[in-house]
Amino acid sequence: MLSAVGMLPAAMCGVDIGGMLEGAAAMRERCKSTDIFENAAALFAAIAYLSDTTNGKAMLVMMPYADALFGIADWFRQPGQRVSASGSGRTAREVFAGQTPIKALGAIDQHSQIQLYTEGPNDKLLCLIGVDHYRAEVGSMACPQAFRSRVSRLARNWARCSIANGSPPPGR
Repeated sequence: MLSAVGMLPAAMCGVDIGGMLEGAAAMRERCKSTDIFENAAALFAAIAYLSDTTNGKAMLVMMPYADALFGIADWFRQPGQRVSASGSGRTAREVFAGQTPIKALGAIDQHSQIQLYTEGPNDKLLCLIGVDHYRAEVGSMACPQAFRSRVSRLARNWARCSIANGSPPPGR
């Protein structure tokens, strides 16, 4: 992602390349620590490795909970597939190891996939990611006065019709 092959298309799509490189430099500093509990990358790798090798979690689900992060799941899945599908280790033999990366988007896939992940086979490690601040806030929608008037008129007519038929409106 941080090579010319990744940054040129990102720049053409309007990504702030300077900001991206600043973020990468800040993360590099965070990941220099030899204390695994202070090094986010090492801690994540250790959790994923141990989950796979000791707990049988052969699938790793990356599930961002923000539409803007959906590309992260694609990026996460692509290198992971390449690594787990190939490799020869230190000997000349082929090595078939590593978790199968799966992408999901929280808002879209939470209904269809979360049930499988939580109630299905216990072979998946879930990595949920989110953002501290969303780009836009959804406020309450004001009901236009014209719509309110139409709804009120409809409710009065419905009540009159129910009374005329000899049955009171439901709930009364």
